Amino acid sequence: MTDERPSKPLSLVFLGIILGINFLDVTTSVIPSPADHLWPIPEKPVWMWCLQVGLVVPFLWIMKGPLTTLGSTLRDSQIPRPALYTVGLFVLTAATHVSLRYESFPFSPVAMFSSGVTPRTDNAVKSEGYVVVDENGGVTPFAPLIEGSSLFGRYGLDWDYKSGWAVYIYGYVQSHARDELKAELAARGYPHVVRTRYVYDRRTGEVLWPKLKKKAP
Repeated sequence: MTDERPSKPLSLVFLGIILGINFLDVTTSVIPSPADHLWPIPEKPVWMWCLQVGLVVPFLWIMKGPLTTLGSTLRDSQIPRPALYTVGLFVLTAATHVSLRYESFPFSPVAMFSSGVTPRTDNAVKSEGYVVVDENGGVTPFAPLIEGSSLFGRYGLDWDYKSGWAVYIYGYVQSHARDELKAELAARGYPHVVRTRYVYDRRTGEVLWPKLKKKAP
């Protein structure tokens, strides 16, 4: 005789989804993100905050059962404890990053655009975007995704992973984002930022075209 547990009513499932969306909206609004200065988010009135925070309580009540069941299942599973704790910590870290809008590679990469591609065989690659021109006329491509990393960023911008990704996808068509980018680079000693097409060597990253000459004093 099989032990069949009663399924949740469909209305309760929909209610849980709606309350879950509200819960994520609350958590993503608690701590400001470095990307907010590029795309300012309107402030919520006090009554809306009270309503949304109040709806967190029934959401936690609905999730208590599934979380308890999940915990019991994992506790009784045959998965080795070191592997279970390692994967669990990784998932918990990723969930925390997403819920607080502090995505950070590799814990929460945006992989929805990943696809199989043919590897490049040519060394000279054409591209379009922003380039930074130094005082000697040297041209360096500006890579928003790299600048979103505190470890690999070249210009010391106060960005996170999400800021770099947002500028990479939307920054070229948002005048506010372009002005913010140019102002931040100018404050760090890089006043010449140009949007252009360029060719670079994929092995070294050196810009092959255009070659700008240093202006005469």
